[in-house]
Amino acid sequence: MRRGTLVGLVAAVAILGGTSGCTKQPTPGGPTTTTQPGLPFDSSPSRAKLEEITGLRFPDSTDGYRSVRAAEGELDVTFRMDPADIESFVAHSKLPELRSERLIAHPSPVWSLDPGGEVRSTSTRRDGMRIALEIVDWTEPPATVRLVVAGGG
Repeated sequence: MRRGTLVGLVAAVAILGGTSGCTKQPTPGGPTTTTQPGLPFDSSPSRAKLEEITGLRFPDSTDGYRSVRAAEGELDVTFRMDPADIESFVAHSKLPELRSERLIAHPSPVWSLDPGGEVRSTSTRRDGMRIALEIVDWTEPPATVRLVVAGGG
């Protein structure tokens, strides 16, 4: 075996061995803010499955639906819609009125890190879930929507 290959193999084993032996301890005094109870679905649900479980009612103009299970107790979703459908989406989904404030305070793997511009948000708790919604860039089509569904509602 060549020396370079052997060194690479030893480095790979050391890296894998070091990461598989991680012994992260729980936060003293209780769980961290990112630990939530599980959600009532596996993996990342389709748009139709998410509607069924959460009671959200996506408009026909919904496009680019993407979701990622960020943790056992959190699903992050993004999609676009026609700005004309925003108010009916909120109403049909039985969400509280949108406010001019940011309610989601973390980036997601499916979101841009900084949307720029103003954000309108709403949130609610139902059926053991916390649902938070942000509408970004709603003045020109398409409006970008960010959604977090988390356990612990």
